[in-house]
Amino acid sequence: MDDLLRVFGATDSILPYAREYLTIIWGSMYGNTEIAVNYAIDAVKSEDIRITSHRVPEDHVSFILSSAWKSTGLILGMPTYEYKMFPPLAHVLDDLARKKVLHKKVFRFGSYGWSGGAQKELEKLTEKLEWEFLDPVEFKGAPTGRDLDLNYKRSKELAGLIKRVFSLIGE
Repeated sequence: MDDLLRVFGATDSILPYAREYLTIIWGSMYGNTEIAVNYAIDAVKSEDIRITSHRVPEDHVSFILSSAWKSTGLILGMPTYEYKMFPPLAHVLDDLARKKVLHKKVFRFGSYGWSGGAQKELEKLTEKLEWEFLDPVEFKGAPTGRDLDLNYKRSKELAGLIKRVFSLIGE
């Protein structure tokens, strides 16, 4: 078990709660981030990992919190807004931090207009939660084919990591 936890980078406190399951939490201002959402979902499904999708602000935070608690990993589809996180997602992430949703593997993608900034604010907000981030995929305006391919690859990488962890513990 100690080897598994070292590989996973978590404490044993996560294992009673986490499942072989991912949650994608996403929002989109002008539809650019939304374009990449289905690529992420398809990548996770290609690894036979269950995934639940929550669009913010349409889905209530209580349902998002429930999914996040059960999930070993999170995918955040979040654009930058005025050099910060998209406000509806910032609210949800603040709630996840307040509820101490700890030790998640996380991948974020999203669009920006003039410059990025969402990732920096996200990492600061979650530093005490001990989330481990894959490199984000950020794109100016609408995603290119290359951006979508990279988004698919990173989402699949996250799903594969989770699949590997649970294959080691035989769940």
